[in-house]
Amino acid sequence: MGSNQRLKRQIYQNTLFSFGAYHVPVAVALVAKWFGLGKYNYQSVMWFYVLIVGLIGFYLLLVYLKASPNREFADRVLVLQTTCWLCVFAYWTYLLDELRVYSLISAIIVFTFIFSYGRLKYSIALSFLVTAIYLAVSYIGIEKAGQGGSMEAETVNALHIVMVYVFLAFMGYRVVQQKLGLVKSKRKLQTVERELKQAFKILQKTANSDFLTGLMNRRSMQQKLQEILDHGRRTHSTFVLAMCDLDYFKQINDRYGHDVGDKVLIEVANRIKSAIRVTDYVCRWGGEEFIVALTDLDILEGCRVAEKIKASVEDEPATIDGSTLNIRLSIGLVEVDENAVLAEKIKEVDFYLYEAKRKGRSKIECASAV
Repeated sequence: MGSNQRLKRQIYQNTLFSFGAYHVPVAVALVAKWFGLGKYNYQSVMWFYVLIVGLIGFYLLLVYLKASPNREFADRVLVLQTTCWLCVFAYWTYLLDELRVYSLISAIIVFTFIFSYGRLKYSIALSFLVTAIYLAVSYIGIEKAGQGGSMEAETVNALHIVMVYVFLAFMGYRVVQQKLGLVKSKRKLQTVERELKQAFKILQKTANSDFLTGLMNRRSMQQKLQEILDHGRRTHSTFVLAMCDLDYFKQINDRYGHDVGDKVLIEVANRIKSAIRVTDYVCRWGGEEFIVALTDLDILEGCRVAEKIKASVEDEPATIDGSTLNIRLSIGLVEVDENAVLAEKIKEVDFYLYEAKRKGRSKIECASAV
């Protein structure tokens, strides 16, 4: 749900809440009439109720017709509601006659709601405005229309109630501020949580990746090899372990510098990745050595993939910083079955890599060749 729709729903809820609150003075009027305390008739009360329903319907129609209400629109609706409710309050005070003090008490419910959504200074100003309207209507009713009661008593009532209004305004302001503080704290915590999760992902990636090539590092590859071996034991399958080493890499570093050497390693890493399947794994084992895990293959199938890896590295010269380099790769391979010990197989594949180097480099050596 978008922010505009949330605001629209909030305005609906606020308006309906105020409508519910205004049932209190209507109920007070009906009860007072039932006990014979009021000089007004039921028809007057019903007209008062119709007035409230009409105003509420008008507010809801305004909100419904506004496709995308913003905060400024919400503030205008609140000002309009407050103005109309002040007029209703004046009418209600006059209607109650000598029971007019109940209008002040009943208005607490409605204006507590308004105080909760307004600024403190506006809420206090509204408190004094309500009191002034009450005294003005009381004067008109008592002095001009001959209603019961005395201005002295109504003044005392108004002074008592205005203090309650100011207190409620302050409390409403405090509640809203605390709520806003909680919302801000919650959002801050959510932001911190997102940042921590992101930092953890970065840290996890850093811990499991080679800083130069972005491949898996030795630590994460050892864990992955153990997982593959465990899987092979459950499914009685094999995989092929290939150890690749760049030939004459020291000469590249000595002649072109370590920056070019680093870029060569990155280029080789990318070419190896492009030559294997998505179900295979490659890591930078250390220095210019790479290990590739070819899952669910036997040694013959692994040799074919090794030829593909070697061709991807050697067939196209690498152009780095203006220099054209012919890269050569030696590869040793072993097949790993369910009965294998991983540490021994790593030693074995290292031996076959050494054999490829010993026999002239740029070669592939595997167990089946011995």
